[in-house]
Amino acid sequence: MAVPKKRTSISKKRIRKNM
Repeated sequence: MAVPKKRTSISKKRIRKNM
């Protein structure tokens, strides 16, 4: 997962809600 550290929080929360 190559995502900025600033979007890592939102990305992780969005991926967890999407799963």
